[in-house]
Amino acid sequence: LATMLHRDPAAWGERPEEFDPDRFTPAAVRARPPHVFKPFGTGARACIGRQFALHEATLVLGLLLRRYDLHADPGYRLRVAERLTLMPDGLTLRLTRRSPAV
Repeated sequence: LATMLHRDPAAWGERPEEFDPDRFTPAAVRARPPHVFKPFGTGARACIGRQFALHEATLVLGLLLRRYDLHADPGYRLRVAERLTLMPDGLTLRLTRRSPAV
């Protein structure tokens, strides 16, 4: 199962549930065993909309980050909700409009 693969301490370190963007630096990706990160599944059950989802997410994120600063509750502790996909349970972000560049 991909959910267990993404939580394997042997592949991800001592705290695999903790969010750490440094796990996805090019050096960290090369150091990791192959095929331990499958966010869109694999094989016959792989997501057919993967490329579209990646392009759409990149565009939306770029537009949001250009116009807003995002703030999460500093006391939030990650809880994962498993539905069709994995989602952070109870996470809310507050957006603050950036002032226009002068």
